[in-house]
Amino acid sequence: MKFTIIPFIIFTLALISSVEGNHIGTSPYYFCLFIIFNLIVSIRRKNKLGIFSSILCFLIIVLFDKFNILVEYNEWLHRGMPDPFTWS
Repeated sequence: MKFTIIPFIIFTLALISSVEGNHIGTSPYYFCLFIIFNLIVSIRRKNKLGIFSSILCFLIIVLFDKFNILVEYNEWLHRGMPDPFTWS
């Protein structure tokens, strides 16, 4: 189960490197559905690494949103089109 979060991390890094701006069309919080599933399975199997990686990925998504690194387009417009790495 510890390897199920690796595709998510690779996809997120590829998404960040391919996006020229700091906004995307969909909410980055949609990734949390996969993370929650991974967290539930990791808790049932008592997999500490899976639990840690799920919580870490969730915190990364929240920080990406708060520091305007990866923001949904409409939210980015609502915030006044901030530059990346600025607190919102």
